[in-house]
Amino acid sequence: MWNPSIRSAVETERIKGFQKDFYKRLDVSTRVGLEISRSVKPPDLEDYYMQEGKDHVVCSQRKKREEKRREEKRREEKRREEREKRREEKRREREEEKRREEKKRRKRRREKREEDYREEKRREEKRERREEKRREEKRNRVGFIPWGSTKEIPEEAKSCSPEVKAVTLLQTLLMLSGIRTPAFHRNHGIS
Repeated sequence: MWNPSIRSAVETERIKGFQKDFYKRLDVSTRVGLEISRSVKPPDLEDYYMQEGKDHVVCSQRKKREEKRREEKRREEKRREEREKRREEKRREREEEKRREEKKRRKRRREKREEDYREEKRREEKRERREEKRREEKRNRVGFIPWGSTKEIPEEAKSCSPEVKAVTLLQTLLMLSGIRTPAFHRNHGIS
């Protein structure tokens, strides 16, 4: 079917102007004959008739069709805008959900890091306490008495082996008598 929209506006106006002049030059009988055989007339002549207002029924029908088309176009445009709006809202919701999930993940990671840090700190403190205890036991262990110390023989020495008792007694006696023997120092690791 012929579609008037494929012609440019300038070309359509030129054709209409030509037809107008053509009809003015026609005599009445020829014009009537053309009106009778309007079914075979080209669409541009039909446009001419409507422009001149000679066929009000066709003109009004065409206007109705055009109005209907415009209305349909407006509705389609509105539906398209609504679809775009819904799509945009969904996209925003997805992004918001993603941000919330990311926030939760960051929070969980942070809590885990803090928990790991606290656990590591507890282990470190426990290790430090064990080390301190070991050092304390080492210091309190009955063995030689450092030179120049005024420490008396501890009670634990009484329940120690005879060798340890002998060494401790000897060290104490040497310390009290003021004898400084390098050989003794070397043998017992006293510097």
